[in-house]
Amino acid sequence: KSPVKMIQKYYDRLGGVFTIPIATKRLTMLIGTDAQETFFKASDDVLSQNEVYDFMKPVFGPDVVYDATRKNRQVQFQSMANGLRVSRLKSYVPKIEKETRQY
Repeated sequence: KSPVKMIQKYYDRLGGVFTIPIATKRLTMLIGTDAQETFFKASDDVLSQNEVYDFMKPVFGPDVVYDATRKNRQVQFQSMANGLRVSRLKSYVPKIEKETRQY
């Protein structure tokens, strides 16, 4: 029932790296810095993001973020990173509040 409890159960039994079935997908968990290090340092030739995030294509659209070429994806990430800085996120609060109240 609780995803957190389920992940904790597998972590306790199997350690920081394990794969679990979720609906029609198999998700691999990398819990902890040691488990994540290989993932974050691997090149796209070794671990491609496109296949993992293919389910996000309907969210972002074709040729955007994970569906884009590696070069275009890097440019898009840089643009998104600027919009997700803490100072920017804080500036969005009044705008979101205003739009919510207007709605």
